[in-house]
Amino acid sequence: MRHSNLPYDATIKAAKGDPVTLSETSKSKPMGFTATITEDSVEVSCVFTAASFSGHASNEGNVVGFSKQELALDNDLSSPLCTSAAHITSATVTATYGPIVDSSLKHSPKVFIS
Repeated sequence: MRHSNLPYDATIKAAKGDPVTLSETSKSKPMGFTATITEDSVEVSCVFTAASFSGHASNEGNVVGFSKQELALDNDLSSPLCTSAAHITSATVTATYGPIVDSSLKHSPKVFIS
């Protein structure tokens, strides 16, 4: 899968479990992911979107993890074959990103949650 409409807004809260939210920067630019499916030399691009993801930060590895996040198929941006042939209407994503660094500081140090 390939990301689109970057960057996303990110929020980390000082609460139990170190909750993290990634969200769209505007309604016209939702978080987007493109999956390319190839079968018998036919390539189909399916675009999935979500307004936000909810996950948790971890100091172990300086990562942010998201589990079982729901994405909806964007029919306007996807190949018609996504729904007609493949019968795809949604997707579920689990991902871990890291290490998370503060690129605004010299040498981009890793981010720790306390």
